[in-house]
Amino acid sequence: MNTIPDANPLAVFSVFPIAFQTTQTRAFLWDGSVMQDLGTLGGTDAVALAINERGQVMGLSYSSTQPGACNPTLGTFIWDHTNGMRNIGTLGGTCTFGLALNNRGQIAGNSNLKGDPCCGHAFVWEDGVIQDLGPLDAGCASVLGLSQSGEAVGFWCLPTGGYHAALWTKVGQSWHITDLGTTDNDPCSNAFDINAQGQIVGGSQSLAECQGEGDSTTAFLWEHGSIVDLNTLIPPGSAVYLVEGNVINDKGEIAGYGVDANGNNHAFLLIPCDSNHPDKEGCDYSEVDAATAAALYRPSFAVDSAVVSQPVLSRASAMARLRSLMMKRMH
Repeated sequence: MNTIPDANPLAVFSVFPIAFQTTQTRAFLWDGSVMQDLGTLGGTDAVALAINERGQVMGLSYSSTQPGACNPTLGTFIWDHTNGMRNIGTLGGTCTFGLALNNRGQIAGNSNLKGDPCCGHAFVWEDGVIQDLGPLDAGCASVLGLSQSGEAVGFWCLPTGGYHAALWTKVGQSWHITDLGTTDNDPCSNAFDINAQGQIVGGSQSLAECQGEGDSTTAFLWEHGSIVDLNTLIPPGSAVYLVEGNVINDKGEIAGYGVDANGNNHAFLLIPCDSNHPDKEGCDYSEVDAATAAALYRPSFAVDSAVVSQPVLSRASAMARLRSLMMKRMH
């Protein structure tokens, strides 16, 4: 934040909101010694959200001072040392929320459609082209995570109500969507991340949580076409209930957050009990026959919890706030 007064600071509106901020928010790049202001897309504010191995920076910026569906109009930028800050465009509306960036330079998220109807669509941007992922027969959809190969995960709103975690894969020049479902017959779910093996993590919501009236979410792992409650794969009697899986790496290790018996938030790390992680305390390495393993692959995990307690705004919390904001805007 700088010292210039701002009636609509992006810090209050962005993925990482800061209450009571009254000055401009600026996107920056720090190179180890100097903090560089990356500029804006024409408005007053910007915030950087991600950087990839190519040094490209992705974020959000007011693209003008004129009122729009996001008040002021909000765009997504990509920045690099050669081209500076560029606006990736929209799907026809006035606002675009870029939420994921990979090492290929692809950006994905949610964009308003022409006329700014209540529901935006998921998109992927690459090499100057923004593509609507649909589905056209449904309402809102958004990508929340991208793999390095370009597979996208997030959520889509069902025509019958509620929303489900989704996987988008590119087939030729078009995109195919897979509904990942929910756990325990929940009506709603979100997918946050995907690794190179196609394993996906997220959270499944109860009816009350789906309607914004409760706080009941269960962390899940989706793989090989099926979804499973992560709480069923950790040692019984765990001190932490796993609420959301936020990130999964290519070794299958999962980070997220959960709650203890007193309702306090805790970060957790799940470590697969497999051949890549031998001799881990708390692991059950009991073998099952190959046919059973092929039909129902259910790894167990050792859990390392109580890493961080309460004060840190997790990615899940940030995404939950953004999702809540998006839902209010859509309805």
